[in-house]
Amino acid sequence: MSFVKISWVVSLSFFLGVSAWGGDYRGALYTLSQTDDQAILISALHQNGTAEYVTAVQTGGKGSGARGPDALQSSDSLLVHDDSLFAVNPASDELSLFSINPAEPWDIQQVGNNSWSGGNYPTSIAVSPDGNKACVTNAGSDSNVRCFDITRNGLELISSFNFDLGLNQTNPPVGPPKTPSDLAFTSDGQILLVTVKGSGNATEGPAGRIELFDVSSDCISHKSTLYPATGPGGLPFSITPIANSGAYLVTDPAVGADLIRIERDGSVSYNASITIPGQAATCWSAYSSVTDQYFTIDLATAKITPLSINSTTLEPTLLPGVNITYISENPGSLIDGRIAHFSDQQDYLYSLVAGDQTVRIFSLSAGHQGGLSDSIQTYELGAAFNSTGGAVGTSIEGLAVFLRPSWY
Repeated sequence: MSFVKISWVVSLSFFLGVSAWGGDYRGALYTLSQTDDQAILISALHQNGTAEYVTAVQTGGKGSGARGPDALQSSDSLLVHDDSLFAVNPASDELSLFSINPAEPWDIQQVGNNSWSGGNYPTSIAVSPDGNKACVTNAGSDSNVRCFDITRNGLELISSFNFDLGLNQTNPPVGPPKTPSDLAFTSDGQILLVTVKGSGNATEGPAGRIELFDVSSDCISHKSTLYPATGPGGLPFSITPIANSGAYLVTDPAVGADLIRIERDGSVSYNASITIPGQAATCWSAYSSVTDQYFTIDLATAKITPLSINSTTLEPTLLPGVNITYISENPGSLIDGRIAHFSDQQDYLYSLVAGDQTVRIFSLSAGHQGGLSDSIQTYELGAAFNSTGGAVGTSIEGLAVFLRPSWY
C-alpha cells in the first residue's frame, strides 16, 4: 500500500463548471509538455470517453526540450499508481511525485521536492505492486537503473543499488539504438524487467536485451540478461503483461513485437516474434480487458494494430488496424498509448500524436472483435494548452490515466 496520502482541501471543480461529486466526469488524462519549464497537462475525461482541457501543473524540472517526436525514446515516462502520479524531468535529471485527489483527479499536489534520478536523463518509471518502491531508467552519460523507497515525504534513493547499463551515451542521449526503453515489475513484485535497445545493427554493437532483477523488501540485485526473439540488432521497447499467462508482449521496431514468458528462476520458457506487416517503428502497446485485445502503436506509420493473443498457447492473431492520418488527413507521429477501463462493457484507447499535439480517442466496447473503428474524438490538447499562454511543441510525450473510484 502506498505511503503517499494527502488530505485534500482545494478543489479545481470551478475549472469545469460542475461539481466533481456529480456531473459526467469520470477521470483525468495526464501528459508531459517536455518544455524547459516542464508541466503536467491535465484533462478531464467525460463518461463517454472524450477529453476536455483543465489546467497545467509545473513539475519544477526540465523536459526534453525541442528534440522532435519521441524525444524520450521510451515508455512509461509518466505513470499513475493508485492515487500517485510519477513523472520524469529528463533534462534536469529529476523525478517528480504528485498525489492525486481521487474525487477530482485533475487536482494534483506535489509530494516533497523533486528527487535526483540517480543518473542522467531519466526516461521511464515503474512502481512495485505494493506501492513501496519505484525504479527508473537513466538514458544519458550515466545510464543506469536506480530504485527508490516511496515515502510520505517523497522519493528516497536506495543508495545500495546502482546497475550500470554501460551504454556509453551522451547528455542528451542519441538514439533510439543503445537506449533503455521501459521497465516493469512482475505481478508479484519479485522481478523487475528492463528493456534495452541494441545497436540496431548486429555487426556494430550489442543486441537488444532484457535485464532481470530480483526484488525483495530490503534488496534489489541483478539476476540475469535475456536476449529477445529477434536476436542481434533487436530493439525491445514497451512491456505489456499478457493476461492470465505470466508472459509479456514486448514491442520491437526491428520486427513488430516479441512474446516472452519468464519463469521465477529467470529462465525463458517461451520466446517468439510477431511480424507486423508494413510496420516501421512499433514502440508501444496497451491491453483492453473488455475486448481482450492488445493494441500496438507504430510511430513512423502512425498506425494502431490490434491483435488477440491466446493466453494458453500464446498464439497471436492480427486484426485490421487504423492509420490515424487517414482519419484526419493530418500527418502525425503516434508516440504513446493508454487504455482506460471505464466498466466491464467499455474501455477507451488514448494515443498521443506529437505531429499535431492531439490525442486520438477510440471506443472499445464489449462484443466488438473486429479491431479499431474510427476515433470518437481528435482532442486538440496542444492548442488548448497554448491558448492559455503555454507553449508545447512536437516533443510532447508521456501519457497516463486516472479513473475516479466508483464510490465518488
